[in-house]
Amino acid sequence: MLSKSQSRRSGKKMIFISAILFVLVLIAVLMFVLLSGSTQYRRQKETDLERLSAAEYNSIFCSLYSIENFAEEDFLTYRGFHTVKLDTTLRSTADVSEYLEAAFASGNTIENIYLGLDPVQIWNSSRKNTEKWTASINEDILFHASAHPEVTFEVLLPAPSLEYWINLDAKELEETLTLYRTLISSLSSSGNITTYFMGGEHWLIANPANYTDVQTTNEVISQKLMLFTFCDHEFQVNAENASAALETLRSQIVREHSSPTEYPDLSSWDVVFFGDSIIGNYTGSFSVPGVTAGLSGAKTYNCAQGGTPACVDPDCALSFPSSVDYFIAQKADGIPGDGPFRASMEEYLQEDHTGKKLCFVLNFGLNDYFGGHPVDNAENTYDTATYAGALRVGISKLQSAYPDALILLMTPTFTVYFNNGTESLSEKGGILTEYVEAALQVAEETNVICMNNYDDLGINENTADTYLADGCHLNETGRFLLAEHVIAQIDSAQID
Repeated sequence: MLSKSQSRRSGKKMIFISAILFVLVLIAVLMFVLLSGSTQYRRQKETDLERLSAAEYNSIFCSLYSIENFAEEDFLTYRGFHTVKLDTTLRSTADVSEYLEAAFASGNTIENIYLGLDPVQIWNSSRKNTEKWTASINEDILFHASAHPEVTFEVLLPAPSLEYWINLDAKELEETLTLYRTLISSLSSSGNITTYFMGGEHWLIANPANYTDVQTTNEVISQKLMLFTFCDHEFQVNAENASAALETLRSQIVREHSSPTEYPDLSSWDVVFFGDSIIGNYTGSFSVPGVTAGLSGAKTYNCAQGGTPACVDPDCALSFPSSVDYFIAQKADGIPGDGPFRASMEEYLQEDHTGKKLCFVLNFGLNDYFGGHPVDNAENTYDTATYAGALRVGISKLQSAYPDALILLMTPTFTVYFNNGTESLSEKGGILTEYVEAALQVAEETNVICMNNYDDLGINENTADTYLADGCHLNETGRFLLAEHVIAQIDSAQID
């Protein structure tokens, strides 16, 4: 029979043995996972290399970060290149070099090489060694550019979300920005390499809805990046402007650290947008409804359509009153046009709105102005052939059908068209500011909130290039700004 001391020693021995066994099992599991991952990675590479050897193409796109949401067909549609896009997220520049060698040895005439190069991944795969970093850039990237001067190399640097950047501590941030700057400078030494970086664009990185995770852009944003860079050749960076481009990003990160932006939680709201091309010409996370949803958590529905005036015009498929009629009838069938209205209406009908608060956002006026439609009719204030009359009728219908709903009526935004909106476009029409004043008047009459987008957004002839894509329609920065104002108005109303 064991003594008490022997029992204690035996128990401790068993615990020690159990601990060792647990560690060994854990190591075995980790090794299995790592080996499985490495095996899968090798298989993916083998499949890619076989495709590069067998397919017909004149361009490839491979990357050190995820490019799964870029569309291969976009390169043919917008650039005219038969491009093989390889979705395997490569681990090192040596892997990139292996793909490039396979492409150049395929017998295809290569015209363009698209590369996604991540400075952090290059640094990590170089074991954070400066000499290995330099060698990997020189031997795996610059070598191929030098060996094939007839080929255009276009490099897209990653644009992680703001959340990614603010989660870095001060030292990590400076080290990462230095890696970006160093890579840009190295690539600039080659005359046939063009490098792009959109990571400082606030509208992009500040909206979490633009990402599937903190580093991977969604499909519509990936296409937007492709169009801005590979197609329009904007956001080029080189040794001369890299510091300025990265400082734009750094200043945003520092600002968020010192004074974090907090958007209200509007997840209990359904927000339905009616309007014209300012709203309806854009879908996805970078539209005004998309940004509103991404920043606030509100559920948004884009029931707008480009070209729509508020007034009833026999030459226009929709008006504000008819749009309201479709919505109140709760029927998507018959909604004309190819805008987002029908799809959003179908989505609204399929979803449960129990316990949700409802807000309607109305944005009309520019097409009423451009069409030279009357501003108002003093003898018949509900004349739907006029801008103000149509607003009154549509708002009245919404208030009758949804008495508890919040309604935000927007004035038209500034435009540089027709001498900054100072020209009247028909004998019956007015200048743009008359439509603005009419919207303000109708809002007061009907007791709805009016958002004076003409005066309060800060968009004017001096700032038009910052916020307008074409002198009329809001660009990405402008739509982000407008969505912020919508969110603030809804939040103010729910607090009151």
